[in-house]
Amino acid sequence: MNAARRLLSAITLCCVIGAAAAQSPPVPLGPSAAAPTLARPALKTLVILGDSFAGNTGLAQANLPCGTACTTGTSGNYFTWAQIYSAYALSRPALAPYSGTVTNCGVGGTTTSQILANLNCVFAAAPDVVIYAGGTNDAATSVSCAAVTANNRAIYSALNSAGIIVIKTSVIPRTAFTTAQANLAQCYNMEDRRYAETSGANRFFFVDLDPIAVDPAAAGWTIRSGFLRDGIHPSNIGGSAMGYAIAQVVNKIVPTWRTPLFNNGDVYDATNNPQGNLLPNGAFAGTGGSATGGCTGTVAANVQVDASAAGGASCVASTTTLADGRPAQVVTIGGASASAQGYIVIRQTVATPANIAAGDTLEGQAWVNFGTNSNIDGVDLQLYSTESSVQYLNDSSIYFSGDPFPGAGLANAQMSPLATSRRLVSAAPSQVLQDLRVYFMPTSSPTMTITVASESLRKVLP
Repeated sequence: MNAARRLLSAITLCCVIGAAAAQSPPVPLGPSAAAPTLARPALKTLVILGDSFAGNTGLAQANLPCGTACTTGTSGNYFTWAQIYSAYALSRPALAPYSGTVTNCGVGGTTTSQILANLNCVFAAAPDVVIYAGGTNDAATSVSCAAVTANNRAIYSALNSAGIIVIKTSVIPRTAFTTAQANLAQCYNMEDRRYAETSGANRFFFVDLDPIAVDPAAAGWTIRSGFLRDGIHPSNIGGSAMGYAIAQVVNKIVPTWRTPLFNNGDVYDATNNPQGNLLPNGAFAGTGGSATGGCTGTVAANVQVDASAAGGASCVASTTTLADGRPAQVVTIGGASASAQGYIVIRQTVATPANIAAGDTLEGQAWVNFGTNSNIDGVDLQLYSTESSVQYLNDSSIYFSGDPFPGAGLANAQMSPLATSRRLVSAAPSQVLQDLRVYFMPTSSPTMTITVASESLRKVLP
């Protein structure tokens, strides 16, 4: 498993001292001619586990164990927000034969007993960390606190015994919970709090969402207004707040390490920088790019801003310099739109796809500031690769029609990362490009401003 690290044995050269030294020549000091090569440490990996809070992706998914139903993202849920706020410090492994997709062990509608029976999904992916959401369906069907506690502790024990760290999120209120069901959910949470406090549970972390998600002014155990999109699942507003809380635990386990691209000196070089940026202008420097589809204004070099799908809304592109000196691309949307779900695209195309070969694994990333745009309906970072005349798409999205982003944008309206799922290239590609798509709310007059400061597309080294 990824968490296990093999230590290379060292060869110790012993010198014979005293009288023995006079009988034999000294052993030469210095490096061995056959010195071992250190293996590259593997990235710590994440698998999400549970019910629809984990499996609710906005994509088609059968209610089957993950081995037959892997998906590519966690749209609009707190798992995606947790990854954003932890700068994707935990990578998502692919599970064969779904090379290039992301392992998701969440299955909608399942109870803790069913989740316990489906742990084969987790073990097949061999992650370092599991974020687990379970119990809400048990409360909704009035499963006893003792039964759920037993199931959960069996899950924790099995994962911890395999060296896997567990981050358990608390059950949050549903709109339709009866008082008895709400009491059951709170009992599940209290047992998890107790377990997290016990000695020896050092591979178990509990994220108590009550201080964030429960309305303190309500008479009963009630969710805050706007935190659910359908009475059960977190909205983007609720998911952002709860995901931020989860990320604080992730950041303790694996401190954030991915940083924005500062200039275009970071470029791919097969020999000296094999994980360098494959995009031509990751730093959004200069001008001379194209504004198409009705968009006007100034675009960074080798970048395209397209408003073909904006439904007639105005699109104005401009460049700017951030306070830290980085250049950035700005796109402002306004006016009237005839489209219920319009969007704009910010695109870069890999200039030399010959640098990518079959067997390479690609991952895209963008650092974006969405400001205070409550008119944003969703965002999707897309990696397209054309291989043997077939175009493949790997993406990671936060998108539900009519469910707006938080009014304050991402955390403190600062630059935050988005990352695609990984693409295992099947044949030398003829074209590779990366699209950042920003959707706006179905409104007659969308208004929003997006700032992109850095983008990268890199090979994930083995």
